[in-house]
Amino acid sequence: MFRSSDPNPGSRRLWLGCLLVSAAGAAAWLAATAGAQERTIVANRIEVSGNAASLLLEFADGEPLSVSLADGRASANGVFLGDFEPGGAADREWRDLLARVLSLSDGPLALELKRWRPDTGLGGGEGTLLAALSGHFADALEDAAGTDVREAEGEAGGQGLLEAMARSEHREGLASALADTDLESLRVLVDRDHVVRAGTSVESGFLIVDGDLDVRGRVRGDVIVVDGTLILAPDGRIDGDVRLVESELESSGGEVGGDVTDVTRTLRRQEREAEERIRTEVRSELGHVTRHSARVGSTGRSAGPPGSPSTPLCSLPSWVSLPGSWQGGPGKGLGSS
Repeated sequence: MFRSSDPNPGSRRLWLGCLLVSAAGAAAWLAATAGAQERTIVANRIEVSGNAASLLLEFADGEPLSVSLADGRASANGVFLGDFEPGGAADREWRDLLARVLSLSDGPLALELKRWRPDTGLGGGEGTLLAALSGHFADALEDAAGTDVREAEGEAGGQGLLEAMARSEHREGLASALADTDLESLRVLVDRDHVVRAGTSVESGFLIVDGDLDVRGRVRGDVIVVDGTLILAPDGRIDGDVRLVESELESSGGEVGGDVTDVTRTLRRQEREAEERIRTEVRSELGHVTRHSARVGSTGRSAGPPGSPSTPLCSLPSWVSLPGSWQGGPGKGLGSS
């Protein structure tokens, strides 16, 4: 089992530097070899009227998905999901979503639907309805935006980590988040979302870059999210640590067994502390120089260590006296007749 932990800070900095260099070197290769995502949505249709708003998707495997809010009742593929008030908050959120995706198709459409985060805190059962709609999309579109569980499992370790480092705009934060983490246990997903479904348990951890992780079940490892959102459902649990880099945690009552760290905030605090230490040292040094100069200016001598006799700035011959005219030694002085 490989861990990035090292008691020697210098060694750790070297490890992070090597990781950053490797990621930079891999960026061009990844750009050249990355294949296009499979287009799993082959058709879509949106219908909106005064009392109804619906979305129909057709997948490459022939399976359709029809979601409709009509006459105060919401359904998915004919299955009743709940009641809503026509013209109410849930109805407006649904119609706003349809307006946003009206011009989208295929992968971009699937990604926008999976990233839909409605206000589930609404009362009267509408919040529950919106949560059910969002969850239905997340489950039905699990593979539509390239989020294949088997593919994700195959990206644990080296290549997935290099891809994450090469694609991320926050490499320093990511490198810091990876420190002291069991890298081999991480499932790496880049530019995609993932859902840990309710009632399921994942033995590994996750590294999500430019995507969202929706935890409704249990994750037994660590979770690192870079430039995305970690959603923790009421029944969701993460046994390990959570580390966020330019990311947010949206929790509705789930549980994290380890520590939750905002890596970006930690790095900024460390930078401020380092800057303050430098300013303190500079002020202290300038104060020492100022006091030293003041003593020299008043005595003509440079003070030695505390308790020691003062030492002349320089040793002058006995025949030189200041101030006054220059005088020679045993012979005639300058300007004497």
